[in-house]
Amino acid sequence: MKVIGIIGGVASGKSAVADLLVEWGAERFDADAAGHEALRQPAVIHQLVKRWGEGILDAEGQVQRPVVAGIVFEQSDAGREQLQFLNFVTHPWIRAAFERQRDGCEAPALLVDAALLLEANWDRWCDEVIFVDADETLRRRRAEDRGWSEQQWHARESSQLPLAEKRARATHSVTNNGTLDELRARLEALRPVLGL
Repeated sequence: MKVIGIIGGVASGKSAVADLLVEWGAERFDADAAGHEALRQPAVIHQLVKRWGEGILDAEGQVQRPVVAGIVFEQSDAGREQLQFLNFVTHPWIRAAFERQRDGCEAPALLVDAALLLEANWDRWCDEVIFVDADETLRRRRAEDRGWSEQQWHARESSQLPLAEKRARATHSVTNNGTLDELRARLEALRPVLGL
């Protein structure tokens, strides 16, 4: 079984690539979903409240992700420090969830769908890493279609490694500036290498 990482800029089409690989038989580890689950763990909630106060909780005592995003994606050294803290608290839980899924995976490939794959050094789990490339104008439009403001897009983009570094750390690159069929055709060439 191969472990495949997917990286790229904000709104580059990483999820579209992941969906195609799943269609071809890969199993997906969704690090974002695992991160959301981590935020529901009592021990994690306790650490976050200890750091940021009860204002991050909703009426049911659950973490309000938009409130936390406002703290950790703040454009400052303090914001970056808060993001490091959040990662310190949640990443062990996410890593354990990945290991459980990997150990039980019977598919020919397990893909790691994680926005911060490189930043978290999770690429060390991967046999192959695909960089999804898309023009910035198109990525901004996709983010806008998701309801993100320009400020939200910029905050997320600047919290990640530069695209050139991501591209350099990938084993493969695929361009996603067109249709889903065009993306499928580009990925088709990688199927043998990916074991799918």
